[in-house]
Amino acid sequence: WTAADKALFETLNAMQAKVHASLLDNFKTYEVIQHLVDLVTECNKYLGQGESGDEASQPKNLLVQKVAIYVTKILRVLGVVQGNDVIGFGDGGSGGGASSKEDVAAPFVDALVQFRDQVRTAARNKAEPVSYLQECDAVRDGALAQLGVRIEDSTGASIWKMDDPAVIQKEIADKRQKAAEAAAKKRQGKIDKLVTDIAKAKQAMIPLTKFFQQ
Repeated sequence: WTAADKALFETLNAMQAKVHASLLDNFKTYEVIQHLVDLVTECNKYLGQGESGDEASQPKNLLVQKVAIYVTKILRVLGVVQGNDVIGFGDGGSGGGASSKEDVAAPFVDALVQFRDQVRTAARNKAEPVSYLQECDAVRDGALAQLGVRIEDSTGASIWKMDDPAVIQKEIADKRQKAAEAAAKKRQGKIDKLVTDIAKAKQAMIPLTKFFQQ
């Protein structure tokens, strides 16, 4: 095996251990999904290395198959995959597989369609550019957060992770509270400055003779 083969095999073993631990820890589905996503990401990187044409770097079919079988197995445990196919989602022809896939995908598709409708409405109304950013934040902090999808903005492409919806929503609420407190503090600072400026202005209006009498 090459170093890349060994690395993917070690990643598979590590993710199997993490998935097992997450299932034992109160069946934390969001953690399981994240581990599977990480495993698939590493597998895709491994497959990409084989595009160089170098025979030594070609992916080992049995190793990739082992990853695919494991991912399918766990998705079947979670109820995402129906049927008896060893790899993949099956054709949905029996056992309610198609219906199950629709049930899983429906809330995410609903969030995407709703976001699209809002963006289209903003475009028709020739809204300011900031409106589009507000819609992006709204779907991030609303529908996606409720579905357990965490989106982290960065200078480049945004990063998404699966997490406990309650944890994400609490973080959003805390962030909004801090922002509200900061805004209130800023407003109070402006009020205090205005009061001081008014007092100074009144002081300046007092005749010089009365000023010394005070």
